[in-house]
Amino acid sequence: MTHRGGVPEDLRRDEDRFEDEYDENDKIIGEIQMRVTTLKNTVSAIHTELQSQNTFLDTMRAGMEKAKAALGIASNKLGQVIKMGPGKPIWKMLGFAMLMVLLIWLFYFKIRF
Repeated sequence: MTHRGGVPEDLRRDEDRFEDEYDENDKIIGEIQMRVTTLKNTVSAIHTELQSQNTFLDTMRAGMEKAKAALGIASNKLGQVIKMGPGKPIWKMLGFAMLMVLLIWLFYFKIRF
């Protein structure tokens, strides 16, 4: 055992090894921190996207409920027209048919766009 500067060589080697391990641990911790930051950003982006999709689905649901209500009204009117029987003005039936065409057309474009 040679002494340089009053410190035994074995102790100096141990200190060097500990410093190397310490540096390696710092490097690993840095990599872990980088991965955690990336994961945090990814989770945040997923959360934002899910909120956006939920808003879109709520809007779609509201549109579908309006279309359902409109079709229900049209169906009720059709029932009334059918109960009228013969001898009633044909213009009511034609008006109902035009209303149905208009509702279907609006529903088609609501879904498409």
